[in-house]
Formats: sequence, C-alpha cells, structure tokens
Amino acid sequence: MAKYACAERFTSSGGRVLSVAIRDCQSGGFQEGAAEQVMLAAGPWTGELLARAVGPTVATGEMVRHALGLSLVVGRRLANAVIGLRSERSATEDLIGGGRRFLFLVPQEDTTLVGTWYGTIESCGLEATLEQGRRTLFEDVTHACPGLGLADADIVGYQWGRLPLDRGVDGHPARLADRPRVAGPTKRGLANLHAAETVQYTTARAVAERLLVAAGLPGPVGPCRSAEMPLIGAGPGVMA
Repeated sequence: MAKYACAERFTSSGGRVLSVAIRDCQSGGFQEGAAEQVMLAAGPWTGELLARAVGPTVATGEMVRHALGLSLVVGRRLANAVIGLRSERSATEDLIGGGRRFLFLVPQEDTTLVGTWYGTIESCGLEATLEQGRRTLFEDVTHACPGLGLADADIVGYQWGRLPLDRGVDGHPARLADRPRVAGPTKRGLANLHAAETVQYTTARAVAERLLVAAGLPGPVGPCRSAEMPLIGAGPGVMA
C-alpha cells in the first residue's frame, strides 16, 4: 500500500494492463507497480483514472457526473443522541435532494456534525458553490429547528465531498445515484482492468464481493467470507 501516491500512467500490451507508474506526491519520485488484476476504485476520480488507462474516447460513456455534499461542524454539543429533522425546502428548491429530505445532527465529542446540503458546481466555481451550500444548510437547519439557537459564530468548520449522480432521464433532473457503478473489463479491451464507484461507504463491502477480481488470479479461489467475518477489534455483530 502506498500513501500520498498518484497513478500517473498505465502501460498495456496484448489486451492487458502490464503496470502502473505511481508518483509519490511528497517526493515526486516514480515507482512501477505490476499486478495480475487491476482495480480502479478511486471514488469520484475513478473516471479520470479510467481515461488514463484506456483513453478518453473509450471512457467517455462511463464518466459519472458528481454532486457536492456538504455538512457543517458546530462548535458545541447540541444533543446526546442523533437527531433527524425535515427540511422545509420543496423539490423545486432542492433538485438533487428531492425536497423535504432529512437533515441530521450527530454529536461528536464537544462538537456536532450537521448535514447535509447537496448541489453542483456552477460557473461561479468550487469555493463560491461551497459557500452557497454553507449558507443554505445553515438556513435549512435554523428554520427546521429554531430552538437550537444556532448563530453563524457556532459554525467552526465544514466537511464536503463528491457523490455520484444518476443520469437524469426523461426531463427529470439528476438525483443522487442509488446504486454503485461496477464494470468489468469486457467493454474496454483490457482483460484485467476493473472499475467501481460506490454511492456510500456502507455499501463498499457488498460491492467488493460482486467484483470477483480474485477470480482472475492464478490458483484456486474460495468463497467470499467478508459478510460473516468480524472486524478486528469490533464487538459482536460488527462485520467487515
């Protein structure tokens, strides 16, 4: 495993990926990595890596649009349990979330995580879009639960990331994808290249089981046991 590394180039021949040139983002040095099977699972950057491996023309049909998801960090503990609130925004005001979505408040030691706002990067750019999201989410939470007494000064940070969107067909706007995008190597002409992007962390284990990458490795492969194997250090009933 390499930390702070970036896959820069893919070398292929005979219908297979032979190696990947990996750049150390701290030192700038390169290292070649080779494997029997290659899996691209880089979240919202999966499509970009796929284009590097097979070429942008081949990968264009598999590129996924993404939304931004943003949560606020409140600098005090608002409750001792997770709380769910209904947003008052309609579907026309909240195209991606669908309107009347649940907001959540999750206590985290001396702070509270409040989420979530969804949007897309407009022509104004990333920072301006995130600022719009911060303002919108703050308004939604204060309107849904004015008794919290939230003020701007309570917001000590925020968390954000990218989530895949569906394709938005028949004139309907794109919504958050509700299923992972998993693709084997057959369409790309590289027999050992796989790609997957999950829609949420909690489904990643099940997606990994579906991929069956190990089936392309030499030697016998047994059944996947991750659905029943406890995590190291976890309590009863907490599985991998």
